[in-house]
Amino acid sequence: MTNEYFQDFDKMKKRIHDHIFSQIKHDFEDCFDVIDEESHLSKIEQLTQNVLSNLQNWLNDDIPEKYKKIIFRNIENGKWIELIEAFKQELVFGTSGIRGKLMISMDEKNSEKDLLSLDENGFDSDILRGSKSINEITITKNIYGLINYMKKNNMSKIVIGFDSRALSKSFSRLVTNLFLKNNFHVILFDMPNTLPELSFTVTNFNADMGIEITASHNDKRYNGYKLITKSGSPPPVNLRDELIHDIFDGSQPISYLLHETLQPNILKNNPEKLMMIKTSNFSNELVCSVDELHEKYLAQLINLLSNKETIQKYSSDIRIGYSALHGTGYDLTSRLFEKLNINNIKNISKMISPDHFFPLFSVKQILDPSDGNTANVVVDAFNEQFSFGEFEKLDFLCYTDPDSDRLGIIVPTLND
Repeated sequence: MTNEYFQDFDKMKKRIHDHIFSQIKHDFEDCFDVIDEESHLSKIEQLTQNVLSNLQNWLNDDIPEKYKKIIFRNIENGKWIELIEAFKQELVFGTSGIRGKLMISMDEKNSEKDLLSLDENGFDSDILRGSKSINEITITKNIYGLINYMKKNNMSKIVIGFDSRALSKSFSRLVTNLFLKNNFHVILFDMPNTLPELSFTVTNFNADMGIEITASHNDKRYNGYKLITKSGSPPPVNLRDELIHDIFDGSQPISYLLHETLQPNILKNNPEKLMMIKTSNFSNELVCSVDELHEKYLAQLINLLSNKETIQKYSSDIRIGYSALHGTGYDLTSRLFEKLNINNIKNISKMISPDHFFPLFSVKQILDPSDGNTANVVVDAFNEQFSFGEFEKLDFLCYTDPDSDRLGIIVPTLND
């Protein structure tokens, strides 16, 4: 069937080329910094060839047939902008991992529709996937490369967690099964967790690596993953270069048996090598209590404080507002405040629970605590719940991004 799709594409290639070239010329010309018409057309042709090459690679790859059908449906419907966005390049490794859009539509309403489709259907959603988007195909390719790197370096244990974004839990299960099938020991969070606690868990269990499914502070259309090394930190530059080489090597055969990999009971794959971090123990699972892990992690955080006595002395006078931005931060943050006897906390209730729709934020609004628009959403939500008068009484209003490795602080000031 793969050859049939490839042959069909080959027959249509000239028409597809012309449509993509024309679309890029019409809608993407502002992306090119050129000084003459010849260079301009050359840049457009180069991007067109990138799209065509990535399209061909996908159709020639041994990915499930349904993904190829989706591509041809988009070609037949003339969705050239979407096809360009999905295939104009491959994902790239950033500071500590990979991020990309889950849905590639440039239209906000269509993005919301695609997000709903992912929520309702998961990996069975019929939205367009491509080499530039985060999806089960690109994640699988990346993880096979990471597995090869870890095997080559005699690594055998990994911690896997996920944040509140769309498909984060499904991706964590997919990644878990890929590692279990390759005979790794896996420690898996059963609920959304913060990136800092994942870093602690890596060192606490003496694991070789950690993966958090997250897109950090990017907007709700994004997902991806961050890597944590044995020391609990992101990969340093020299290690990052090695990881990039192996992750994108592409020479190893890859199995895309996604539905087999995503069986509801993931313990069927090497259950003796899987430890779950969760609240309860069912059916003889190997379990680490999440409450016990929280206690150890918070004890380490408190041990790092240089002014514990001062905090204890004035704890009853401290007034704080907090927002989790629909992310992972509320549980641990509230426990930390409790341990420090800071009880005058006003939590923004609309943002307490993890929610991958991030309903208080527009589609393209980044979830970065340092962003002014994000701060405005937080302040408006606080004032709506408590009033501006209560905001002025705070010592500060703080908020964490979806994976809780960034903190924003807003301090009320006098008008004069």
